[in-house]
Amino acid sequence: MGPDTEYTETQRMIASFVDMLAKKYGRSYIRDLVAAGKTFPDEMWKEVAEGGYLGMIIPEEFGGTAMSYDDVRVFFTEMGRKGIITLHFVSHYMDCLLVGAGNQAMKEKYLPGMGAGEYWSFAITEPSAGTNSFRIRTNAVREGENYRINGQKVYITGFAESKHVVLVTKTDIEGVGPRKSAFSLFVVDRDAPGITCTPMNVGTHLPDRQYIVFFEDVLVPADNRIGDEGAGLGILFDALNLERIVIAALALGLGEHVLAKGVEYAKERTVFNGPIGGHQAVQHLLARAFVKLKLANLANREAAVAFDRGDDAGVVGMYANMAKLACTEAAFEAGDAAFQVHGGAGITDEYDIAAILPLIRTLRVAPINNE
Repeated sequence: MGPDTEYTETQRMIASFVDMLAKKYGRSYIRDLVAAGKTFPDEMWKEVAEGGYLGMIIPEEFGGTAMSYDDVRVFFTEMGRKGIITLHFVSHYMDCLLVGAGNQAMKEKYLPGMGAGEYWSFAITEPSAGTNSFRIRTNAVREGENYRINGQKVYITGFAESKHVVLVTKTDIEGVGPRKSAFSLFVVDRDAPGITCTPMNVGTHLPDRQYIVFFEDVLVPADNRIGDEGAGLGILFDALNLERIVIAALALGLGEHVLAKGVEYAKERTVFNGPIGGHQAVQHLLARAFVKLKLANLANREAAVAFDRGDDAGVVGMYANMAKLACTEAAFEAGDAAFQVHGGAGITDEYDIAAILPLIRTLRVAPINNE
C-alpha cells in the first residue's frame, strides 16, 4: 500500500531503509529462519542496529539516534508492510524504559550496547497473573547491597538469546503499602546463578522463541534496580504505552501486507468471465478492510504524536490502547479478507497467507489482549 503521504523527510528515509532491508531480509528470509528452526535473526538485527534503528529513542550522548516516537511508529509500520516481523523488537523497545527511568550510571553502562544491537529480553508475565500485574508473585527481598529474587515468568521472548533482562518483581511482599507501590524493576544478567529457562512449544511462525524462566535465590546488586523501590508500575506504564504503539504498527503493517496480496490476487485470478476483482462482493470486502486499516493508522499516529508532545500520561495511555485495539482488529479483518479472496489457495505456502494470519491473530492477545 506504500508509504503514507504525510511522512516527514526523516520518515521517508526510514521507509527507504526498510525497503532496502526487505530486499535482503524480507518474507523469504523470515520464512527460511523459521524453517531452519532459528531463534534469532542475527544478520538482519545487525543491519538494523548499524542503521541506527535500535537506538531511535536513545539520546545521542549514549550512542542513539534520538528520533521521535512517531518515527518509531513509522519504522515498525514499514517493517510490517514488508512482512518482516519478530517479537524481539517488542522486547527491545520495552527495555528502552532505561532511557526515562535509569540513572546516569545505568544509561552510560547499558544504552550504548542496546543501541548497537545487544539484545535484551523483558520479563513480566506470570502463569498466575496473566494481564493482572497486581498478582505478580516473583519477589525481590533486600539483603544489604543486593536483592534476592525468586519466582517464575512465562512467555519471555528470546530470554536464552539475550544478554540482560528487565525483570518486573514485587518488593512489598507483605502488602503493607499502597498496591501500586509494591513493584520494582531490575536489570538482571541473563547468566546470573540461579536462573534456568526452558523453551515453550508455541505454534507461531516466527524466528523467535518463548521461554519459561525460573529465578531461584538470584542475587542482584541494588545498583541494578531501575528507579526507586516501589516505583516499578509507574515506570512500566509509560513503557507500555510505547509497547502498544509498536504492536499496533507491526499489526497494521502486516494487515496492509496481506491485504495487498488479496488485491493483487483479485486482479489476476479469473474464474468466470474475468478477474474476480471485477465482482462487487470482492471489491466491497477489500475496500472495507482498506478503510479500516487507514482509520486505525490515524489512531496510532495520534498516539505517537501525543507521546512526542508530552501529553498527560493518561491521555497517551488512552490513545495507545485505542490504537493497539484498532490496529490489531483491522489487521486481522484485512488478513481474513485476503484469505477469503484467495479461496483454497489461501492455505498454500505459495501465497504466504496462512502463515501470517495466525501472527496477526496472536497480536490481538499478546502481549496484551484486546479485552
